[in-house]
Formats: sequence, C-alpha cells, structure tokens
Amino acid sequence: TNDSFYNTIVNNVIFGSRGIRDLDDVSSGRWNMYQQVFLLVFRESPWIGRGDFYIESFPLSALLQYGIIDSIPIFIMALYPLFWALKNLSKKSKINIAFIIICSTYLFNGLFEELAPFGPGVKCYMLWLLFGLLLGWQSNTQKNASVAIS
Repeated sequence: TNDSFYNTIVNNVIFGSRGIRDLDDVSSGRWNMYQQVFLLVFRESPWIGRGDFYIESFPLSALLQYGIIDSIPIFIMALYPLFWALKNLSKKSKINIAFIIICSTYLFNGLFEELAPFGPGVKCYMLWLLFGLLLGWQSNTQKNASVAIS
C-alpha cells in the first residue's frame, strides 16, 4: 500500500533496479545466456566439451567446458557432501541440519553462478570447512567405538 516502500524493497532490492519485463531482465541476462548460448555451443562438442567457456551456471559451465563424460566426476564431487550428510548424519543435531541447508543452498546457487559450490574465497569456504569437520568427527567417533569394543 505504500509506493515508496514497494519501490525500495521490490524494485530496488529484489529486482536490483532492473526492469521486470521478462525472465531475462529478472535474471540479469542469464536466461538468454542459458537458452541461446548454451544450446548453440553445447551442440558443437557435447561429449568432450570445448574448453574454457564462461556461462553463469555451474552445471552448464561444466558441461560446456568438459563435456558429458568429464562432467560426471565434477557433479559427483559437488553433490557428495549433501548425499553423505543425508546418509550419515543425524537430523537431530542443529549443526547437521545447518550443514544440509548449506549444501542445498550452494547447489541451488550453482544453478545461477558458475563457480558455486567450488568458488574462491569465503563464500564456499563454510561448506567445505564444515564438511571436513563433520567427516573428522564421524571418523573419530567410529574409531573410538571400535576401540571400546575390542
């Protein structure tokens, strides 16, 4: 009901002062990149990729650069923390739930950014730091349990 509030929150914050005529405007030009550039370039060499190529989507970038065959290990590495967490962690611990949420968030973010979940700097650091800590804690717990049994 307040035009100033709506303009500030919706137009300036959510839409980043971009137009909202179509999906390409809202996605900062990514939709056009996905729809036209990816399809054209991917057709050239789908199995082995074409080498260095920039597109704002982790899975599409991997497919373009490395092809279907070499993208499989990259996808496995990106998905492994989430699948490991869902299989091995208790859902009763708040840190475990936080880790599952972080994994899911970075995977979703990877649909719209090229480097997530492996990006440089602090952004993706928390995912891999927590993954290492949880792997270590689980390993120590299993070792301690096997020592107590024997």
